[in-house]
Amino acid sequence: MDELKKSPSRRIATAAVGFGGALAALVALSGCTTTAPSDADDRPTLSETRSPEPSPDPTAVAEALAAEDAKSLPMPQDDIQDWAARTVPNSDSESYFAGFSGWLSEHSSPRLNNTVTTAPAGRYTVSIACLGGGPLGVSVQQLDQSEVGATLRPCDGTVQTIDIETASEGISTVLTNPLTSDPAVFAVTFETAP
Repeated sequence: MDELKKSPSRRIATAAVGFGGALAALVALSGCTTTAPSDADDRPTLSETRSPEPSPDPTAVAEALAAEDAKSLPMPQDDIQDWAARTVPNSDSESYFAGFSGWLSEHSSPRLNNTVTTAPAGRYTVSIACLGGGPLGVSVQQLDQSEVGATLRPCDGTVQTIDIETASEGISTVLTNPLTSDPAVFAVTFETAP
């Protein structure tokens, strides 16, 4: 009963000591401790991160590889069109309908699809020549992809002809040069057949 009669400030101090002791006991039971930070803990933690190497531009890489392939052509690129005009029938021929020339390689394009949508249904003679690389695969198709003629050409500069007949308008020519071969130049022309 004496404690109840104590002064109000003494009751608050007793309550504070009681609360502080209970808090200390709770912290001790929970296993938590606090420590003052050391000098090492005050420094920020640095971690080294490396950015991945930037990926090379695929277009630039392809162009560089194709330029290297061009150095292996059996003639300069600028001479291909003149070679084609001298080798296969050209626009000087009365029956000439269409033609194209160029080169194939692993990095420029090992496969080429050339389509003439205006070719009327009918009979044609296809003339093919190639140099370097090879053997050159040639598939002549209608637009529905049904094959109307094919050959596998050695690339020795000689001209081979294929007679074809189409039942519908349009002709597609697919040329392939094996990936394992050297670059090849080619010339293909179509002449209408009687």
